[in-house]
Amino acid sequence: MQTNFIDLRHELKGLTDEQAIRKRAKWFNLLVERAQSNPVVRNFAASIKSKAPTNPMEQLNILHSFVRDTVKYVDDPPEGDLYSDASRTLRIKEGDCDDKSILFASVAKLMGYRTGFRFMAQGFNYIHVFPYALLPSGQKIYFETTLNKPFNWRPKESKAFESTA
Repeated sequence: MQTNFIDLRHELKGLTDEQAIRKRAKWFNLLVERAQSNPVVRNFAASIKSKAPTNPMEQLNILHSFVRDTVKYVDDPPEGDLYSDASRTLRIKEGDCDDKSILFASVAKLMGYRTGFRFMAQGFNYIHVFPYALLPSGQKIYFETTLNKPFNWRPKESKAFESTA
């Protein structure tokens, strides 16, 4: 039976910060791939796409507004990072930056967009993540899902690592 979240606390022990970020990226991408066959996530993606069938920016803006404004931000438990899959985040409508980013990337990918993640770091100490989507033109658009910011706003960071889902 598949669980609805991944707990990496034991897998990340002993890794360098850079290795830990790359391990997170691998698991985020796995959760996005897993969502592609989930009927709840597929139906949600179809409903978002149907609201603006011919306008990619409007589709992504509707999705961004939902994830940013409807999915409540909550911190992970103090004992460590847990990564929820898109169906769980849709069901409980709460999550941290990881969960909200995984939801956004999963749904956008189902809507036909190439997606990925931008991991922010201080040194290579992971501190935040947000998703991006590629428009049909190839333009990369970032989506901050935890703060009330417009699409393509990016926080300042000292280092970043990107991973395509």
